[in-house]
Amino acid sequence: MNTCINRQDEIDFASKMSSHGSYRISKVVPLGNTTATLAASSTTEVQFEIPNKVYNLSKSSLDFEMQYAESATGSAINRIHNNGLVMFDRVSLYDRSGQYLMDITNCNTYSNCLNQYVTPLDKMLSNDSSRGGATQALARANDMGFNNFKSNVDDVTATPGVANGANGTRISAAGAAQAPSLSNSEICYFSQGVARDGTGAGQINVNYSIPLSELHHSICSLNKDLYFGQSLILRVHFSPVSRLGFVGTSATVLGTGVAVLDGAVTLSNMQINLAVEVAPSVVEAIQNKVRGSGMELTIPYVYSYLFSSAAGTSSNVQQRWNSGHGQRLLNVYHCVMNTGANSSVLYDKSNQGDDKIVSYQTSLDNVPLQESRPVCAEGDDYMLHRHLLSKSAIQNLNIYRHNKLHIDSWRCGPCVQWKSLDGVKDGLPLDNERIWAAEFTTASAAYRHFTFAVIQRNLRISNNGQIDLR
Repeated sequence: MNTCINRQDEIDFASKMSSHGSYRISKVVPLGNTTATLAASSTTEVQFEIPNKVYNLSKSSLDFEMQYAESATGSAINRIHNNGLVMFDRVSLYDRSGQYLMDITNCNTYSNCLNQYVTPLDKMLSNDSSRGGATQALARANDMGFNNFKSNVDDVTATPGVANGANGTRISAAGAAQAPSLSNSEICYFSQGVARDGTGAGQINVNYSIPLSELHHSICSLNKDLYFGQSLILRVHFSPVSRLGFVGTSATVLGTGVAVLDGAVTLSNMQINLAVEVAPSVVEAIQNKVRGSGMELTIPYVYSYLFSSAAGTSSNVQQRWNSGHGQRLLNVYHCVMNTGANSSVLYDKSNQGDDKIVSYQTSLDNVPLQESRPVCAEGDDYMLHRHLLSKSAIQNLNIYRHNKLHIDSWRCGPCVQWKSLDGVKDGLPLDNERIWAAEFTTASAAYRHFTFAVIQRNLRISNNGQIDLR
């Protein structure tokens, strides 16, 4: 029998080797102009050609500046939606033959719904806020990063334009300012400038640096060095101006004089900061693997669905998935939102007063996934999810209700661990068709039902450069 001796580091002098990625940031500019003016009610497309190199998308970022011109009328005040990638309507990654490796539609709503669930609280609190330009500085000094403003009554710059915590960092279902549940750790859901004066004082300039890993459950959030043997296209459809924010006529009363943003919104200085692998041994090993026998890996893929229900007190949603969608079903996220008719509450999913969902139940293949029907007024839905929320930015019942999201999962651990495990085979096999359904009892109104399914797919990169995704 062999005996294994565990030597402590201070007396272990054995020679060891380490293998890891090392990256150089390479600037990739758009195909075409680096500036654009966003349309009022349609998307604006920007394409980037990702070069034929070994790179890590999860360590890369998309950087750009957005200039929100002051309103064209009166003394209106610009306000910008935060919490998630609301500036992106759709983000896709594909090769020249049209094989999609990622295609996230309704990306603004998807990110807005998942952002606080899959992001660890400590990471959320350590994020830089988006850096403001010279006209309106909407962030802490020297910050430049993702647009998750932290709410803190002792730091008024964390709630831009709002003088104190009592005015709140939330937008209620009725469109009014609402105080946060936790004043020092809940994010700020909107930011605002100052009143228009006709000389540009109300203009807001914001520099964004968006980690591509914030495209949750996608090949961009997978921490892998990738080589495809060909260049790829990353296509970004920027949201229409109507989905970015709104204007109001009162600096302190959020719901007064609400209208869509009517000033021009321009993009500039767009670029991808691509993390290119530079360790020679790593580059050579990955390229030789692809050029030899090819490479296979498991990637997550998001499918997005929208169903608009008619006014009433009940609604039903059903989705089907089979092997044509991928190999294994990991998660289903479902969110109920208002109709989006008012730009100030466009991303309202709050169920604080059970004003949307009264009770509901989901099922898979006609088998209920909850033993009893969760009643929201009794906190059943929160208790159902509580074990999934550990270490996330959803810190209590109040924050959960303001960011109401239902999750069905066929994987282990809390939400904040899932992105790091997306490349590990898990979930429910899709050898046979799966039917997921949800039945809601609601307050009497029409709603938008968003369903997001995360499915694992097998990616094969052949030695001739062909990409196959199943």
